[in-house]
Amino acid sequence: MSTDDEGFMRVVRHIQDEVDFEPEYYNEAYLNRRISARMRRQDADTYDEYLSVLQGEPDEKEALMDSLTINVTNFFRNGKMWEALRPVLQDLTSEHRSVKAWSAPCADGR
Repeated sequence: MSTDDEGFMRVVRHIQDEVDFEPEYYNEAYLNRRISARMRRQDADTYDEYLSVLQGEPDEKEALMDSLTINVTNFFRNGKMWEALRPVLQDLTSEHRSVKAWSAPCADGR
C-alpha cells in the first residue's frame, strides 16, 4: 500500500468514525472522486492535509457529507427496481392485500 493509499484510508476511517456516513457501502473509486473534489476545494494537496482540514473545520464535515450523499428525493428513483416489483405488487393487490413499501434510498425517506 502506498503512502497515498494509506492517507486515503485514514480519511475513510475518519469518515466512518466521525461523520454520519457508512463508507463501506460505496466503492473506493466513488469515495476517492468525492474526497478528491473536496480536497481541491480546500486546496489540500494530500489526503493527510485534507484530514487535518476535516478534523479542524466542522463545516467541512457537512460539505463532505453533502458531496458523498445523493441528494435526490424521489420514491420511484430506481425505475428498473419498481418494474421488477410490479408483478409482485399486482398479485398482492389483486388478492386485496394491503401493501406498504419503503424506498430506503430516498434522501428524505419518502
